Order: sequence, then structure tokens, then C-alpha cells
Amino acid sequence: QAFSTTPTQMLNIQQAVRTAQGFFNTAVLLSNGEVMVAGSNAVGGLGNGSPINAMQFETIPIKVSLLSDIVDIKANTHGFLALDKQGSVWQWGFVHTTIDILPKKISQLNNIVAISGCNDGFHFMALDDQRNCYAWGDNSQGQCGDGTKNNIQTPKLVATNVIDIMAGEWFSYIVKANGTLWATGFNGYIWLDLPQNQCSSFVQLHPTHPTIGLCEPAD
Repeated sequence: QAFSTTPTQMLNIQQAVRTAQGFFNTAVLLSNGEVMVAGSNAVGGLGNGSPINAMQFETIPIKVSLLSDIVDIKANTHGFLALDKQGSVWQWGFVHTTIDILPKKISQLNNIVAISGCNDGFHFMALDDQRNCYAWGDNSQGQCGDGTKNNIQTPKLVATNVIDIMAGEWFSYIVKANGTLWATGFNGYIWLDLPQNQCSSFVQLHPTHPTIGLCEPAD
């Protein structure tokens, strides 16, 4: 059955605590720290080491290999992240130009407390316990916020003194420790009508004066 018009219970899932959806796959985090995934292996989303094969399709969720003690999961269009209780981040599927058919620990990220992705976006973000924000993946609209529109293969430090993150489709938001809200990437009228349509660096938003924002970092 390709679809259901009414909610249908997923088989092989007990004590689910979180889900993450990409274009080809749905991942489910269980209370015991394991991750289950269903869907196609077109871009390695099953995470079980099987060769890339769009015809391989699991309707009953299977366990993602190599993952344990996971506390959070996130997805973008073609890739997945998992955060474990030690603060390490694991990645699988298609992210930018790389396909990982098994979860790969991202060596550049340590002591991570939050991860973010969007199921119709193509980049990821991570936040560590020192309030450092990292981003990687597609950056064609400046959505990673590093001051360029160059795609980023591995996590890059893009902001400091950050307490919350959100990776969107072609944009990103961060909240700094002083309570200010910042954004970067494609405007598209979602940034409270900033005059520029595109920013490659985080710009502070001014909700009471929406036309003040500039595509340059604020103090």
C-alpha cells in the first residue's frame, strides 16, 4: 500500500519518542536510544550499509546500524542526523555531495547540545555547549550564514554566543544569549519584510521596525 487516508500504526515500533522525515525516509527515535527507519534506500537513508538502491523499500521500520544512546534525530530532504548522549553527532544519507550508507560520526562536532534540519531543506546546523553554532551543506542562498554562498562540506563555525538554532528550507534562524533573533539566507517575505531578498551573513531582526535590517552582521 503506497499511502493511507487514515492514520495507520507503524509496525515494529514501541516506545517512540521522536520522528524525523526526509523525502525518501521516516526515522523514529525510541526511548531506549535506538533509531528505526523506513522507506527507500535511494540515497542511503536506511543507514544499514546496503548499497544505494531506489528499489529497496522497507515498509516495516528497521534498526539503523551503529547507533545507540541517541537523544535526538533530525532530517533534511535527503539526509539524517542523530545526536547521542555524549554530545557526538552522526550523519547518514545524502548531505551535499556525500552519501553515507552507514551513520558516520562527524569528527568536527563535540559536546553538541542541539541539532537542526528541515525536511525540505538541504543543510544542517548544530550548537555546542559553548554556544558555538555550526552549519554545513547547501549554501547557495547564504543559508549557512558564513558570509559566502559557497556550499560547505563539513561543519563550519558560523556564529557564537548562540542559545537556539533553526535550519529552514533556504534560510536559518538563531537566537543569541541576549535574546536577539537573527536570520540568514533567502528572505522570501518570511523575515518580517527585510528590504533585501537574500543575506549570506546572520542579520539581527527588529520585529518592531521590520525594514531596519541590513544584510550585514549587526553588533
